[in-house]
Formats: sequence, structure tokens, C-alpha cells
Amino acid sequence: MLYIAYAIYDRKAHAYNTPFFMQTDGMAVRAFKAAINESDGESSMSTWPEDYTLMRIGTYDNQTGELDKEEPEKLADGNTLVEKKKRDYLTDDWIESVLERYEKKQAEKKGDEE
Repeated sequence: MLYIAYAIYDRKAHAYNTPFFMQTDGMAVRAFKAAINESDGESSMSTWPEDYTLMRIGTYDNQTGELDKEEPEKLADGNTLVEKKKRDYLTDDWIESVLERYEKKQAEKKGDEE
């Protein structure tokens, strides 16, 4: 079976990470997106997604062992795959509600002063 070879380019290191193999670009993007959105907080890709890019770099035939290099092709930048987490929504909602209450109190205060 013919697999596609991928590697993640690290802009800060100016280097590619260890290649990995998938059957389709979609599967590779999905795996990269999962790494970018890891919630453990220990992954450098989830901490600095803007530093990483998924690249298609070649093909690998698992029956012949042949590995063919291709001109690297960008498939996705890490920062474009970041998903807003539920926690972030809750934080945004909380901030918004605090601001609304503050503005309301300021308006009431201003009305009392007039």
C-alpha cells in the first residue's frame, strides 16, 4: 500500500520533526489538528501553534520499502487549526457578563448624579 509521508516543520527550530505516514492528507490534517488542540498544556504544539506547519514530504510503499521524496508542500499552519475550547467560551461569557454589569452600574451611577 502506498502511504503519504508527512512532517511537521518547526519555525523556531528551523527543522522538520520526525516524519509520519498516513493514507490521506485529511487524516494527516486531523492528526495535526488533534496535536495542536491537546488540552494537557504540556505540548509545545498546543502552546505555540503558530510555530508549526504540517508538510507533505513524499510517499512510502510498504510492500517495496521504497521511500520517495517530494518537494515539501504546506498543508496547514498550526494557528489556523486552533479550536476555541469550552473553557474559553465560559471565560468569555463570564468576562462579558462582568462588563455588562459594570457598564449598567456606571450608567445608573451617572443617572443618579444628574
